[in-house]
This record gives sequence, C-alpha cells and structure tokens, in this order.
Amino acid sequence: MKAYLLVYAPGVAARTRLAARLGADIPVTFCTSLVETIRQAVSAPPRALLAVLDEVEDPARECELLCALGDFAVITVWQRLDPRRAAACLDRGADSVLPLDAPEFARRVRAILQRVHRDESAPGLLVVGDLVVDRHAHVARWRGRTLDLTPIEFAILSVLAEQPGRVVSTRELLARVWGPAYVDDVHYIRLYIGYLRAKLEDDPRHPRVIRNQWGVGYRLAVTEPVPAVPAAAR
Repeated sequence: MKAYLLVYAPGVAARTRLAARLGADIPVTFCTSLVETIRQAVSAPPRALLAVLDEVEDPARECELLCALGDFAVITVWQRLDPRRAAACLDRGADSVLPLDAPEFARRVRAILQRVHRDESAPGLLVVGDLVVDRHAHVARWRGRTLDLTPIEFAILSVLAEQPGRVVSTRELLARVWGPAYVDDVHYIRLYIGYLRAKLEDDPRHPRVIRNQWGVGYRLAVTEPVPAVPAAAR
C-alpha cells in the first residue's frame, strides 16, 4: 500500500475542517464523490481511508462499498455523531468511528496509519491448530473454511495467533490494533471479540477458541486441531 491517506468528504466545509485538523505532515488525497473515491482507491490503494458520511443518504451502504475495495483501514468521520448510523457502519465493516471535533483526532489518525504500517511488515504466515492466518494475503482460514473478517477482526486474530496460549492484555490489543490513543476504549475489544467468536466458535456463548482471562485480556486457546461440535449437540 502507498503511504498516504485517502479522504472521502462530499462537503466543502468538511474538507476544509479536515485539512486543518490533519495538518501538513500527513499525505492526503481528497475525493468529493463516491465514484471518484472508488476509482482512486482501486488505482492507488491508500494506507487508510477516512469517510465523512453524515452528509450522505445511506452511510452504511456507502461504508460497505468502501470496505469492499481493499485491505486498507476504513474510518468513518462524523461532524455530528449519530450513534445509530455510526454503529450501522461498524456492522458493515468500518474499522472505527471518529468524531471530527475530537481533541485527539489527528493523533488517532496517525496511530491508525502506524498500526497499518506495522501490519504490512509483520511475519506472514501463522498456523495454530486448525487456524491459518496469512497476513500477506490478508486471509484467515478456520478448519479449511475462509473466514469473512473485517480488517479490525483480522488484526485482533493476528495478534492473538502470534503467541497462542498467552494472555494478551486488553490494553496491548487496543494499542496494537487501534493505536496507543485507544488503550482506554475497552468497549471496542469487547465488541470485536464478540464478532470474532460469532465467526469462529461452535457456541459463542461458551467459547473454546478465544478465551477470557477476567480482568486481564484474551488468549487464543487453539494449540491442536479442535473437533467440530455436531449441530445436534449444540
């Protein structure tokens, strides 16, 4: 991926505010329409994409289209945060939600760019029992089945798979996946661990693959092939 930030901002006011908030040290390309953004992202994939979606009619749909363009991070930016619409974007694959007026806005964007850069240079293939995580291809397989993961879900699973059996603290997961600015946002981890369990576990209510260490963090418990639980026994 090229080391630049792609910004989809239909409104003039939003583009002006973003340019001022990001500063001159972050390479940025601005697009004013969804079609222009798609063309730019396909022809020159960015390191991350910021999308100002509170001015569009269907932000969840547009977010889903943007997330399908590549493996780069997609961050939704909101001038007037609507929790319901923002949550719908997260459900469609967005990595994060950032209010434009957040005091640490630029710092959080830089943290995301740094996290993506680290992912690009990380060891390529992780095999843990029936789980295969291919960081270079950005593909994860469980029991031979390719998992449909968002970039954030893939990043969390990659960190857990680096040292299976070791408890990774919640703060470490937040710092490595979202960036140091996010270490206190515990609800992010709980939300995405739930998403991962829904895709990995035979019974997400009684997880056997991603286990909690209460008050500390999470560990990947798969060290050898795990037999599937028959549907009748669930």
